[in-house]
Amino acid sequence: MIRIDQLAYHNALSCYHVNQKLLFAFIPLFCVIVTRDITIGFFTFLFMSTFILTAAKIPLKQYLTLLLIPFGFSLAGTVPIILSFSSEPIAISPIWHYSTPFFQIFIVKADLNKAIELFVVAFSSMTCFYFFILTTPVMHVTALLIRCRVPTIVVELFILIYRFIFLFLEYAEQIRTAQMARFGYQSYQSSFHSLALLMTGIVKQIFIRNTHLTEAMKARSIDCFVLPASFLDEPKERHLFLSIGLAFYVIAATNIFLQELMK
Repeated sequence: MIRIDQLAYHNALSCYHVNQKLLFAFIPLFCVIVTRDITIGFFTFLFMSTFILTAAKIPLKQYLTLLLIPFGFSLAGTVPIILSFSSEPIAISPIWHYSTPFFQIFIVKADLNKAIELFVVAFSSMTCFYFFILTTPVMHVTALLIRCRVPTIVVELFILIYRFIFLFLEYAEQIRTAQMARFGYQSYQSSFHSLALLMTGIVKQIFIRNTHLTEAMKARSIDCFVLPASFLDEPKERHLFLSIGLAFYVIAATNIFLQELMK
């Protein structure tokens, strides 16, 4: 989480207008979800990954590490779709099956195609999200939410939750370091005990920090959260190459989709 925040602030596209990056990310996302075409999904994955690595200059190693997260979830979601179980004789011809004394495990071609489609759509959609997340600092997202007339309470909650996530990680690292210095996590029993103490300590620290924040606001007669001025600023620069890239994607995706329909 901390590394994603660092990449969002330190990339080649962080100074670009947030509207351009929003359209650049969500128009391909819309195309992938609506068409649900495997070819368009692969094209979207390659297209967005190319811009993330070359235009935004996100390091390849870190980008591949981030892709492991949606890859694991997508793979875990497709395995139950691929495998079928039955205690009765198989009515259709499977492409693979394995029999046990109690039931049969088999794979049907239609389920395999559906699983591949789901995997490609989910994985390529995540690259669209990654483009926006890795190139847009949180203060620009806040300015976008305010401009879209999102209720102030929602924006305030978004900022506070975002801040407390980092406090949560900071406290967890401090407590874990202290536990390791006192020979925690040396065995299974001590690991469970240390983990329970870690979670308890984090919850206590978060409540203490929230209490201090509330008392500080009351002492200054502040009855609502005040957005810092820096959270309302956003870059005004618009760059032509993002618009050209988006136009190229729309034309190419439309061409691919029409060719798939003509088959």
